[in-house]
Amino acid sequence: MRTPRVFLSRRTVTGEIRISDDDASAASDPVAFLRQTIHTAVADLIRRIAARDAAFDADAERRKIAFLIDDEPAPGADAVPDATTPAAERMGQ
Repeated sequence: MRTPRVFLSRRTVTGEIRISDDDASAASDPVAFLRQTIHTAVADLIRRIAARDAAFDADAERRKIAFLIDDEPAPGADAVPDATTPAAERMGQ
């Protein structure tokens, strides 16, 4: 996630997800890869909001996005790109 921003007064969050062609091509299941990527980004925004607003119910918000990763992946599907891809390296930092 790039440039994540939380604006409590406006009740707005923004961020940018960038996925390279190489990273998308490396995923054996592109749909699962995208769902996991989006889930991770939104969970990060939820964490950022919770850090700034004690009244924010982060657990309830995480339950709302759980559907993105709750579905069982296809047998043998690798939803996350190989650890040698640029995105995997950035996510590990």
